[in-house]
Amino acid sequence: MDVGNNGNLSCFQELCESRLLAELEKINVKIRNREVCGSDEIYITGLLGNTELRYYIYNDGAEIDDISFEKWDYINPDELCDAFVSAVVARVIPMREKSKI
Repeated sequence: MDVGNNGNLSCFQELCESRLLAELEKINVKIRNREVCGSDEIYITGLLGNTELRYYIYNDGAEIDDISFEKWDYINPDELCDAFVSAVVARVIPMREKSKI
C-alpha cells in the first residue's frame, strides 16, 4: 500500500475522497458521519447528504450500495476512482431531487 500524505490513508484513498468531495460539492451534497475505520485495512466511510446511503473507500477499491469497484477491473486508480465517483453521483442525484438532500 502506498501511504499518502495523510498518514494512514493510501494515495488512492486520498485521491478518491478528494474527487468525491469535489463532485458532491458541485451538486450541493455534503457527507455526514465521515469516519476512518478498520485495523487490518483502513477505510473511509460516510453517509451521503440526508440519506442512509453509505460509501466506503478502501486502500485500493471502493463501494457504494451494492456496487464494488475493484482495482483489477480498471486500467489504473484514476479510472477506478472516476467510475466510483460517477456511480455515487448517479445514485445521489435522484435522491437529492426527491428529498432535497
